[in-house]
Amino acid sequence: MKPIILLPTDFSNNSIVAMKYAQGLANYLNADIHILHAYKAFVTAFQSKIVNEADAYRAKYEAEVDMKKFLAKFTEQEINIFTTSIIEGNLVDVIQHYESINPLTLIIMGTHGSSVPRKNILGSNSYDIAKNTNTPLLIVPENNKGFKMDKLIFFTDYQNQDNKVFEIFKYIFKPKNIICTMVHITHERYDEEYKKLKDWVNNLSKTNNMQLESKLVLNQEKINVVNEIIEELQADLCLLTLIERRNFFERLFSKSLARKIILNPKVPILLNLG
Repeated sequence: MKPIILLPTDFSNNSIVAMKYAQGLANYLNADIHILHAYKAFVTAFQSKIVNEADAYRAKYEAEVDMKKFLAKFTEQEINIFTTSIIEGNLVDVIQHYESINPLTLIIMGTHGSSVPRKNILGSNSYDIAKNTNTPLLIVPENNKGFKMDKLIFFTDYQNQDNKVFEIFKYIFKPKNIICTMVHITHERYDEEYKKLKDWVNNLSKTNNMQLESKLVLNQEKINVVNEIIEELQADLCLLTLIERRNFFERLFSKSLARKIILNPKVPILLNLG
């Protein structure tokens, strides 16, 4: 069976960027892509049944029109690798139901990039989906230029779930000749942390049969430091370990830092949600 990538869309520019990334990844994996749009009809007890039914019909019709406009932004050759569905309901609930009856490999979602001002605390729907899905989630920033995977960066705090991230990554991407650098940011003593990171990376390398490099950064855990490291290493994809789904951004190596990385990514991010 071919891998299946689910692409939830709200027809925004973020979704267009995510779709182009998904297309490149689908070609790389020989995967199929399913585009999913969830919509809500305005239904209230203060309206008659006829009016509610009319509003529901109009909401579905508008969603279908928007889907056609969205697909029209891509060539016929690109569209040939996609299937679509339009389902009424809350996006998280719709995705949970869809993944319960379909063997998904990966969910890809667009979100704002690191240079785009965020209008609210939670940001995009990718935040809520990340907490409530059993499928690996890949978040694509709005400034992404398309699929590329030559260099990986993995910010680690020595969690046992790091192994799970590599298992997921290898299962999905089946990497060959890819450079992955494990990065740990600390303000502790360099000698002690250097040995700890080296030992951790060596252990992960043997367990996962991957060539891993390491980089210890003596600095504060701040988003600008993270972005500078990503730029320095010219990373194409960032890996992160999540410890608990319910409060995932609070259980990474820094509460505020993790939240900023996830909601304002500089490069695509693969999250382990297990």
